[in-house]
Amino acid sequence: MGICGGVDIRIYQDKGKAMRGRKPSIGYRQRGGGGYFFTHNGKPIALAMGPDDSPNGPTYQAAFKKWCQLQAQDTNRGTNGYAVSALFNRRREFLTTEGKTASLNNCEHMLKPFADKFGKLPCADVLPSHVRLWLQGQSTWGQNTKRLAHKLLSGCFTWGIMEGLITSNPIKGKMEMVKERVKGKDARLSAELAELIISQAGEDFAQYLTMCRRTGARPEEIENVTAAHLDDADGCIVFSHKAESPEYLHKQARKGSEKDRVVNMPASLYSVCNALARVNPVGPIFKTLQGKPWTADNRSYALRAILRKAAVKSHLEANKLEGSITCYNYRATWITEMVEDGISFAIIAEWCGNSAAIIERYYSRPDRTKIRNLYHKHGGE
Repeated sequence: MGICGGVDIRIYQDKGKAMRGRKPSIGYRQRGGGGYFFTHNGKPIALAMGPDDSPNGPTYQAAFKKWCQLQAQDTNRGTNGYAVSALFNRRREFLTTEGKTASLNNCEHMLKPFADKFGKLPCADVLPSHVRLWLQGQSTWGQNTKRLAHKLLSGCFTWGIMEGLITSNPIKGKMEMVKERVKGKDARLSAELAELIISQAGEDFAQYLTMCRRTGARPEEIENVTAAHLDDADGCIVFSHKAESPEYLHKQARKGSEKDRVVNMPASLYSVCNALARVNPVGPIFKTLQGKPWTADNRSYALRAILRKAAVKSHLEANKLEGSITCYNYRATWITEMVEDGISFAIIAEWCGNSAAIIERYYSRPDRTKIRNLYHKHGGE
């Protein structure tokens, strides 16, 4: 006999037959090697896998414990008093049963930090401030990732309404959705604006932005360059795909690539890197005037300060330019210029540490006039 949520539940099994008492949909099945399953909404949910050892064996006891947890989740079901963690668990069960692996992975990765902080709250008590606090705490997420996470959270509440688990979405219409960061060609800066921003920066940040402007490297790559990454023989930066923590492992290597990331640059720029390496022989060579490494936070702060300067503001207003500008816009600008210069997607991908498919997907809409001029340049009549 077990106590779950104050209710006396008798689920001792005897060859698959339940004893007297409230009868649960739990039983032993041979599928997948054998185990105890709980039938919910006509669909089986695995409780514990192992031998049929009821009522006192470890497999059965583990199944019983999990079953009680599932029953406890149903407290306040059908109202906005339903716990956030209970709603998330139901959503995970649904995605697992439906075989929606990608959605399940996104939910487990993105919603877990929210559940860790606010899982015990009733859904009715979730506030926009909770959402903002959750998103602000994810320092490794980009703007678009935060937007997706926000949509997943709101979507989970909406799904809960459709399933009859809760009655309303506590955040819908109460806060603005995280804005999407533009990508590819749409994120390019004009040559004039790109140079204007650099001219308004201090020496430390100007060096950082110049690397972005002239190499197409990711900001995080520039932030992690050390003296050990400089290759004097070829005048470039090399990030090994075999790097081990705490060394920087480049983005494609984190995805399984076995290629080193090579950042090429003009000789004049490589000389700047060498000079900085002599000043900062240990750790990142690009640092602030205070001697601190550049990070996503301080680079964003430095760029926002520049965008508030009169010269930049007047340029933006005169050209009717709106939307956010980040250091990644320099990478998008460099790649777009390479495409418009007629460089193949495969070569550009090698230069910027990406795939040719991604370059084609986001940058294959270059300026028509430049493409026409290239055609005539290479023999077109």
